[in-house]
Amino acid sequence: MILRPILRWGFVTTGSVVAILGYLGLANLQLTLNGSDSLPDTAYVQWRWPDTIWKGAIVAVPPPAVFGDRLSGASVVKRVAGLPGDVIQHNDGKVCVLPECFAPEMREGKPFAPLLQEGVIPEGRIAIFGDAPDSFDSRYASFGLIPMDQVEAVGVALDGFPHWTRIAAWLGTAR
Repeated sequence: MILRPILRWGFVTTGSVVAILGYLGLANLQLTLNGSDSLPDTAYVQWRWPDTIWKGAIVAVPPPAVFGDRLSGASVVKRVAGLPGDVIQHNDGKVCVLPECFAPEMREGKPFAPLLQEGVIPEGRIAIFGDAPDSFDSRYASFGLIPMDQVEAVGVALDGFPHWTRIAAWLGTAR
């Protein structure tokens, strides 16, 4: 007789916790698919709250103004390499946020765009980079440092997730 009310409250409590966690997950989590070669992984699980940003985190930000309307409605996804107070240096033609250095895309022996200036990353800004040598990111002045309040989501790589083109093929939506 006593076991039945305990089980009932156990199910109610467990169901309530699952419902609350499910709501928080749906409201604050997102699956971001990588549509370029700028980062090595194909998908990232990201959350919109709390928005703690750390070196190595994968962030989604609105496209900087240099993109114009070409990426309207999309996000740029890059890895955080520089936080406020970190020093940006140039070393052998590379943009460095120690201990990492990022080589620019070269065209006719010169970087295809002016490099980010050397100096300290100011409060409220971050430097974000892709891992591919042709990634358009904070190594270039026209992309620049990103205001932290523009970070839409922060997260980590989701290992083993298939590339978006394979998912599109499975769904029959590949072109």
